[in-house]
Amino acid sequence: MIDNRLTVLNIYELKKPPEDFEIAVGALARRVEAEGHPGVLPYRLFVNASERTAHGVIDYKDPGAWIGHHDIAMSWPEMTALHAAATLAEVIFLRPRTSEIQT
Repeated sequence: MIDNRLTVLNIYELKKPPEDFEIAVGALARRVEAEGHPGVLPYRLFVNASERTAHGVIDYKDPGAWIGHHDIAMSWPEMTALHAAATLAEVIFLRPRTSEIQT
């Protein structure tokens, strides 16, 4: 069944040890769960220490939830800590981008 859900694959290049990334992403996940956008659905994070990369697979209720999540979370210190630990190298949208996302 096709719905309006948006799944995103984030590919990170680690700038710090994998443990630092795991700590940063854990803190961000806790804050998202407590105070984040309600349209953020299950997400999974994977670290490949030998390649110094990480991948996040995040489901959103719809494209508007992806935008709302970033409007809320980008200014959080937990997001700053994540960006200090890893560079977001690529974002892959696993459905066509809507006009909301393209702007």
